[in-house]
Amino acid sequence: MNRFFSTYTINTNVVAFMILSFVSLIIFYNDSGSNYNFRAITQFFIVALLSLYGIFLSIDKWSFSLNKTYHIFTYFFIALAPVIQLKNEVSFFRAGIIKDEIYIKLGFILVLVQIVYLIIYGLLISILKRKKFLTTVNDENNNIIKAFFLISSLAFILFLILVKFDINVIFKRPPNHWQKENTNFGLIGYTLLLIIRAVPIIVLILYKYIYNRSNYYLFILVLLTAFPLSLNRGDLVTYYLPILLIFVPLMKKKMVYPISFFLGVLFLFPFFNLFRSDRNAIYIGGELFQSAHLDAFYNFANLLNLGVITYGRQLLGSLLFFIQESSWQNRPVGTGQMMAELSHYSYTNVSMPFLGEGYANFGIVGVFIFLIALVVFNAYSDVLFHERKSSIRFKIFYLFFLGFEFYLLRGDLYSSVKKVLSFLIALLMVKFALFFLNKLRFKLLL
Repeated sequence: MNRFFSTYTINTNVVAFMILSFVSLIIFYNDSGSNYNFRAITQFFIVALLSLYGIFLSIDKWSFSLNKTYHIFTYFFIALAPVIQLKNEVSFFRAGIIKDEIYIKLGFILVLVQIVYLIIYGLLISILKRKKFLTTVNDENNNIIKAFFLISSLAFILFLILVKFDINVIFKRPPNHWQKENTNFGLIGYTLLLIIRAVPIIVLILYKYIYNRSNYYLFILVLLTAFPLSLNRGDLVTYYLPILLIFVPLMKKKMVYPISFFLGVLFLFPFFNLFRSDRNAIYIGGELFQSAHLDAFYNFANLLNLGVITYGRQLLGSLLFFIQESSWQNRPVGTGQMMAELSHYSYTNVSMPFLGEGYANFGIVGVFIFLIALVVFNAYSDVLFHERKSSIRFKIFYLFFLGFEFYLLRGDLYSSVKKVLSFLIALLMVKFALFFLNKLRFKLLL
């Protein structure tokens, strides 16, 4: 009997794929709600199957990866959510119900997107695993241990100054746009706040990589500077997913990463909505997929229906976000806001998925240009992290991007560029601070 089971071992990835595919089949084709379009539902079911294949059966055999993050997003936001919204004729922000033909048109595009992604990712991984490309090695100085505590402590002090020592801001998420108007030094202070909040987290992970041990003082500074309940949900997963992967060995076990992400989307994602100052509702199950928390497809569909193509203007506006409106007349707003205003939404601070950004800039061709850029980045980064010796700074950036990619895919690009740039600046700040402290050799501190 034991010999039989050793010969025919059960592949947990295959089992997970089959179970979730069967569950998806029931959810997708269950004739519930007020509308049922077999063709549209079938297209999104194919997207769901391709997403599950990407998570469990594709060439990506690592316990966690950017590839897995991408497919987890597509499963929930561009496969499952559209079907539930189609069957229940859901509309958001008083913008009207999306017509079935738009669901079918966009569904067809998304099927092609998933096929192209899987093919290119598979080819790139096969090539990159064989190819020897230059990588950098760890180059951090191990003799500056007290500098880590100094940098994190100074970041926390500056954080307190920026938030005016307001305890509520430290432990509770303020309303939208409130922080921009109530931070010391105005917009400059708000921009600096985005950077400073990431510094203690970078220092904590860097300390763990170099010394291979934990430090409670550094972890406390992380909690005080970026307390979970004070963050929006995109920042929460971006900041704390790397900490879980580094400090909780279980997270590196097979299947734990996708399962954690699935549970996070279904339960933690709606749960943390309770801690927003301007919201107090929690949506679970079918209600979640009919709520504006999963409005990414709906917004993309409305953009496609409008047929708005800006020929790169939205991309330029996102990349040059730091130029103030007073210096740039008619500076583009975020694509989500632009589409919401054109569609007469009752609320304009909405998301726009990454692929929708591609359409807004260059039409259908733009969708695939953005897709190819994303799949190349994912494949190269996955291989560099898991298969090559790379610098600690890259490892930290990669771990940060695991959660951030989910935020990027939901959008919009305007806010995503600001957040990733602020993290890169924080990473460079820590690097140069350690370099100068090491050069100056403060004997009283080091």
